[in-house]
Amino acid sequence: MGARTMGIDQAAAPRPQDAKSEGARTGTHALVVSAPGYVTFKWEKALGDTEAAVVDVTLAPLAFATGGRPTGTPKWLFFTAAGGAVAALGTATALGIYANGQQNDQLALPGAQRSASTKSAIQTESTVANALFIGGGVLGIGATVLAFTTHWKAEKGAGEGGASVRMAPWATPFGAGLGANGSF
Repeated sequence: MGARTMGIDQAAAPRPQDAKSEGARTGTHALVVSAPGYVTFKWEKALGDTEAAVVDVTLAPLAFATGGRPTGTPKWLFFTAAGGAVAALGTATALGIYANGQQNDQLALPGAQRSASTKSAIQTESTVANALFIGGGVLGIGATVLAFTTHWKAEKGAGEGGASVRMAPWATPFGAGLGANGSF
């Protein structure tokens, strides 16, 4: 896990050792335990001569350091999914239009002049376009879910203005959609 433990001895100057103290020092003693992804644990106590302390250490994950509120998914994951959806859907649309144009050109030819290899290429392009439409749709659904689970606002004191996203549905007699705008 990569935990790091550091004991800080802030006790007074060492005293002559005797059988009772066995080198123990009176004064303030501190313990700091840290691990990546966890809240740093700090303990400090003044100990008397021959006094011992047992310290139970439990590290809390950083997600719960803000009062139990999870921090959400990272912004880059949302933008990756949304960008992948846009790229897949755009490529699928262009490939579908190209394949449809090739098919129309072939249908305009007499039956004897139609090429079997062109027919096969059109089928392949249509299959790839359909796969890209499905993949783009899945990524789009994922991006929509991530839009609601992503932590958009910066923590107070982080020095950032934060991000804001506004979404609004729209509809016309010819179609519908979801519009989004914001700042990052």
